[in-house]
Amino acid sequence: MSAYQETPALLYIHKDKIYRLDRWCRRFAEQAAQAGIPFRTVDLLRRDYRDLPMTASDGLIGRFGHHPRDLRRMRPVYAALDDYCGGRIYPRFHTYSFYDDKRRQMELLQSKQYPAPRTAFVASRDDVDRFLDETGLRFPLVAKKTFGASASRVRLARSREEVLLPGILQEFCPNNDGDLRMVVIGNRVMGFRRNNRPGDFRASGSGLKEYLDDLDLECVRLAHRISVENGFESMAYDFVRDGEGRWVVLEFSYCFGPGPRKCRYYYELPSGEKKDKTGVYPEDFILADFLERYPQIKSRGINETPRNTTILTLCKNEYLFLTKQTRPRG
Repeated sequence: MSAYQETPALLYIHKDKIYRLDRWCRRFAEQAAQAGIPFRTVDLLRRDYRDLPMTASDGLIGRFGHHPRDLRRMRPVYAALDDYCGGRIYPRFHTYSFYDDKRRQMELLQSKQYPAPRTAFVASRDDVDRFLDETGLRFPLVAKKTFGASASRVRLARSREEVLLPGILQEFCPNNDGDLRMVVIGNRVMGFRRNNRPGDFRASGSGLKEYLDDLDLECVRLAHRISVENGFESMAYDFVRDGEGRWVVLEFSYCFGPGPRKCRYYYELPSGEKKDKTGVYPEDFILADFLERYPQIKSRGINETPRNTTILTLCKNEYLFLTKQTRPRG
């Protein structure tokens, strides 16, 4: 048996280096190193997960994103990967299964009757006509492909001919000059406003972020409720107001860009208490929750004194990372 097999990593961190400007693996590795947690980085886009010498105490954490090569590699095997890890993986398959799948997201929102615009999957012009007849809606409507990030495959269709087939057809909520991106990690909710692109109805991918002094608590609680009721470890939701002034969910994603790093605070649910988040990354909360669920990863085989003894503090039965010495990068 090789030395590598004799001393397996307790925490495997997937190297998401394909996302050059926003690698979660860097932050995970920094925090694990400072907390004295043994870890090993692995690139599962290049390596077969079945080659990992996983034991019953090991875990895997990583961001598996929307790059075509990432999706082609990971989507077909993710359920098996979750099983191989004994469920000690972030994200769990259930959470990942909604990623970049707008039809599946639509079906969840409808089946649980969460507030959302009227939406349908359409594969033909007959499906479009049926949706219009059943809802009484008229163009313009939002047309989307079932996949895609940053509104890259989203348009405002003004006629049947402009509907993307097959795809998602959704009620258009006018009079919104932006949306709210709400990020839920465990019982923490943070968020920011995204303004629409100039002369456009789309906020996703605009880069026009606005960090508000407060967030609407109704929206905060709705985002948290959806995550809790569905067992999502992390989820980012896009909210707008519909014609009746209700907050409605457009779509959601378990992973997200660097925007939440600059949020100055988060809401702790269910109390709704507002807490300082300055200098703390969302990845820190994700790793903290992961270690709380699987404490053996933190405790097994740590022989060296952590380089930063304050980095991992037990607070109210959860691990809280203290990282105010480090400023967010973007």
